Amino acid sequence: YEIHERLVGSEMCIRDRGDFVQTYTEKGFRGNDKEWESMCIPFGEDAKICLNGVIDRVDLCSLPGEELIKIIDYKSSDSQDLLLAKVYYGLQMQLLTYLEAAKEMVEKEHKGKEAVPAAMLYYAIKEKNLDWKPESEEEYEKRVLDSMKCKGYVNEEPEIIGHLDKSVVNGGELIPGQKSGVVPVAVDKKGLLKKNSGALSTKDFETLIAHTKEKMKECGKAILDGKIEAIPYVYEDNDGCTYCPYGSVCGHESKKDGVREMKKMSDDEVWEALYGDD
Repeated sequence: YEIHERLVGSEMCIRDRGDFVQTYTEKGFRGNDKEWESMCIPFGEDAKICLNGVIDRVDLCSLPGEELIKIIDYKSSDSQDLLLAKVYYGLQMQLLTYLEAAKEMVEKEHKGKEAVPAAMLYYAIKEKNLDWKPESEEEYEKRVLDSMKCKGYVNEEPEIIGHLDKSVVNGGELIPGQKSGVVPVAVDKKGLLKKNSGALSTKDFETLIAHTKEKMKECGKAILDGKIEAIPYVYEDNDGCTYCPYGSVCGHESKKDGVREMKKMSDDEVWEALYGDD
């Protein structure tokens, strides 16, 4: 009961602090359905990948000529985090796929408006165990809600951040020293976003979406070319075999059969690889 009560409190906090309206829940997109067609990606001469999926939640904020889009994916654990290196390697494509699918659908439904990425977030439906410290009940509740804050990335534009959380923006400017309790945004004393904020430019969002589509094309081409070798990835302490249910059938042994070693990359290295000298 207590965790449900706090989740409701967290949801109310997200709603009250911003201008977004929860517009769709469990919104499906179907690449082979003409009415809701989205995420049909052509590649090669006559091939295309048509994706089907369900987005947990899509929130919209309507502005003149624009619809700001916030994607939320619910998770049952708090271990999920969005890493740019994993996006680059094609290991985390879910949120960006959802974001692009939502953009396509929103622009079809709101003719003449541009769909602008505002946020792509993971929301853990789980309360963290916090260390005890001397504090009031109000301070503790605030700390609990802060621990349940969404993870992911938001648009770095102050105006858009203000629509996500009005408590960190005033008059179109970030408020020095403020920290959002609902999105991954913190402001330093100079009024600039702290480095640990999950913030991207609109161009960054579009670049990641384009890169994700290229990764999907690579997967589609590999399938059509009959490439089905069991060569799991390894990135830091994670590998493709950890949660695979087919280990007993596959019989792959990493030390003997080989793996795809993926070099650890910092965020700066990811952007350098994506943008080059730009």
